[in-house]
Amino acid sequence: MYDIEFNGETCEMHGTYIRQRPNITVPLEEVEQYRVAGRDGVLTGSRYIPPMDLYIPMNFRVNKDLNEEWQARFRDLRTWLHGSGEMIQSDDDSYYLKVLNVQIEESERIIKKYGRFTAHFTCDPYFYRIDGKEEYDITHPRILDNEYDISHPTYVFSGSSGTRTLTVNGNAVSIVVNGTTMIDTDRMITYTTSDMKLRNTRLTGDYEDLYLKPGENTITATGTGLKIIPNWRTR
Repeated sequence: MYDIEFNGETCEMHGTYIRQRPNITVPLEEVEQYRVAGRDGVLTGSRYIPPMDLYIPMNFRVNKDLNEEWQARFRDLRTWLHGSGEMIQSDDDSYYLKVLNVQIEESERIIKKYGRFTAHFTCDPYFYRIDGKEEYDITHPRILDNEYDISHPTYVFSGSSGTRTLTVNGNAVSIVVNGTTMIDTDRMITYTTSDMKLRNTRLTGDYEDLYLKPGENTITATGTGLKIIPNWRTR
């Protein structure tokens, strides 16, 4: 039976089930276009992929014919299906979706023991590999040959302190390391794990230069103790 896991909890754990697997429509990339007088065609500018919307119809049943039990179950579901987080689909469990927001819509009490509603998930337009959250050596074959879309990795510096140089696909940045230091290229922040404080001023260079492109990548670094969390993703 098709199920979802949202923030570590499944429909089964909350006594509800999905009536129908949602249709997943890949959002179309939006591209800025500019017309130039006297020139055929258009010039293109920045590109943007809008969020992806999933509408998942669900049912639930209570054991007793009591208003209190029905309302209590529905409150539990509203608490669970709220806010942001990660969602895994049971028939695609190697990937997860980054949920930007979820809310319950179109709730209906069919009869005294049964309820029906639709959960509206607004998601990042990419599917993310679960094993892309693990740490890898920068020489790992899957890192150097990216099978997925352009990815925004996190670089984990540990070991020797001091100024280190990281070079990705010919683009170099420098980072002052003092304790385990993370360069999160997705959120574009640098921080130390011991106190979770931002250390953006310790990085010299552009986060975008550290992305993993599809296909072959080259990564080198001075010093020792560098790992990478690739955050592999695909559409």
